Amino acid sequence: MSNDTSSDPLRVLIAGGGVAALETMMALRALAGDRVQITLLAPDRDFHYRPMAVAEPFALAQARHIALVAIAHDFDARLVKGELAAVDPTEHRVVTGDGATIGYDALVIACGTQMRPAYEGVITVNDRSLGATLRGLVQDVEEGYTREIAFLAPVQAFWPLPLYELALLTAQRAYDMNAIVAISIVSPEPAPLAMFGAGVSEDLARLLVDARITFHGSSSAEFAGGELTLQPSSIRMRPGRVVALPLLSGPRIDGVPSDPDGFIAVTEYGEVRPEVARGDLRRRIPRAHVADRQAGG
Repeated sequence: MSNDTSSDPLRVLIAGGGVAALETMMALRALAGDRVQITLLAPDRDFHYRPMAVAEPFALAQARHIALVAIAHDFDARLVKGELAAVDPTEHRVVTGDGATIGYDALVIACGTQMRPAYEGVITVNDRSLGATLRGLVQDVEEGYTREIAFLAPVQAFWPLPLYELALLTAQRAYDMNAIVAISIVSPEPAPLAMFGAGVSEDLARLLVDARITFHGSSSAEFAGGELTLQPSSIRMRPGRVVALPLLSGPRIDGVPSDPDGFIAVTEYGEVRPEVARGDLRRRIPRAHVADRQAGG
C-alpha cells in the first residue's frame, strides 16, 4: 500500500456510510491490520441495509438499521459524523459540511449518489423512504381503487432491479386480494434485466408473463397530462398510477474532478483521474479512490 518504511500507520479516510464504505473498511482492516489507521466519515448515524426496502410497502420485511459506531468499533475505526464537502489534495485534507478539516494519507470516496425525480407527477422510487412512499398505492390496489399501474425506468444508467421487484410484489398483492390490476414495465433494456445475462433475463421474463405483467423493452417514456407516450413505438397509455426510478447524479465534491452529472471520473483501478475538474481547478488529486457511484454507497 505504501513505500513508506516508517512505523506510523497509513491514515486512510473513508468518506461514506453505505455498503461500499463499510466493505472498504472491513477489507482494509483484514488485509492491512494495524498498518492502517481508519477514519470513517459518514453523514448518518446508522447504516441502512436498503435491499429489503422494496418489501416495506407490503409489510413483508423492513430495511435493517445498524449503528455505525458499533460497526466502526468492531473494526477499530474512528467514526466522524459529517459530509464530505471539499478535498484539498495539496494539503491532503478534506473539509466537511460543517467546516471541520480531517487529514489523510489515502482517501476513499464512497459517497453514493443524489436522487431526483425523472418525471413530474409520478411516484418516485426512493429506497430511503419506500415504505411511506408506496404504502398508499398498495392500499389502493388492495381496496380496488387502482386498476392500472406503469413502472418506468429512465434512459439514464441505473440499477433496475427494484423496479421489477416492486412490479412483481404489486402483482402478487393484487392476486391475493382478487383485484384486477393491469401492470406494465417500461424500460430502455432490450430484455428484462439484460445486464445479468440471457439466463436470468429469460427466467425473469417468464415470471413477468406468469404475473401478467407487460414488458415494453427498448423504450423510453414521456409523461404529460396523465398520459404516457412510449418511444419509438408511439404507444399511448393512461395508467391510474405511475411509479418511476429516479435520475441519479454524483455528489459534486469541490476539489474532485467530475463530469456534468457530478460523477467522478476514475481509472480502471478506481483511482481518481487527474483531469481538470470545474472552474479554475488544475491540481492533481493524489491517492484518492472511488469505491462506489451507486445510490447509498
